[in-house]
Amino acid sequence: MPIAVTSAASVAVDGQLYVFGGSNGTDVAIVQVYDPHKNKWKILPASLPAAISGSSGVVVYGLAFMEAGDGSGTANQYSPIAPSIP
Repeated sequence: MPIAVTSAASVAVDGQLYVFGGSNGTDVAIVQVYDPHKNKWKILPASLPAAISGSSGVVVYGLAFMEAGDGSGTANQYSPIAPSIP
């Protein structure tokens, strides 16, 4: 993992593991992806609108959703096909 984090949201989509946010002493807004076939990690150019940690994620119809983890009720959506986070 390029940036080691704890308390991140993670989901598996299309055979890859996506890790959203987390904390490495401070909360981060990065999206990291692991490809087990290539045994490689990368940081994606799309980032979260705000740093999150203590969050959870779920995949619905190929889209990843993660909640902010701060009790605000805020949720983010990520599409591996069109990687942007509104």
